[in-house]
Amino acid sequence: YTRDWNSGGIPFDYTNSTNNWISSTDQAAVTSHWSVHEAHDYFSSVHLRNSFDNAGGDINVYNNATFGIFNDPNNASWSNTAGIGRIKIGGGNTTSANDDWNTIDIVGHEFAHGVTNSSANLFYQDESGALNESFSDIFGTRVERRTESNVNPDWLIGEDRGTAFRDISNPNAF
Repeated sequence: YTRDWNSGGIPFDYTNSTNNWISSTDQAAVTSHWSVHEAHDYFSSVHLRNSFDNAGGDINVYNNATFGIFNDPNNASWSNTAGIGRIKIGGGNTTSANDDWNTIDIVGHEFAHGVTNSSANLFYQDESGALNESFSDIFGTRVERRTESNVNPDWLIGEDRGTAFRDISNPNAF
């Protein structure tokens, strides 16, 4: 499922009776859904993995999510409740579909958190948390490279939304 997070507290499914997804909100939802599909396809095709948990686990995508006490729209996250994966994707600071946190490398990164959580169960703190983040960065980049047929490969995370926030080849850059 791909749902809008900001709907008065109850996320709702995106629908479009004309199949003409032209608003920035519609485009962001389609991009988020596509990005999760590409991440799922990467792990299925390359690693022969049946979803994030290797057991066919469902994934719900929540677009336009906010984070923390300040309702910050600039982030993405992974969680798992009762075997259902949940990727929350922030909408960014503008109404542009290009400001969302739904780029293929970011979503691949979040999907990889689900894989790591279900296969290695690393605690998300200290060194094991750093490993968890590193694995997610690497797999997010691999998902992006596979999706883009390795054209113009880079080691940046989030650059397709306008500004990279991490550089795998130079971790101290950001």
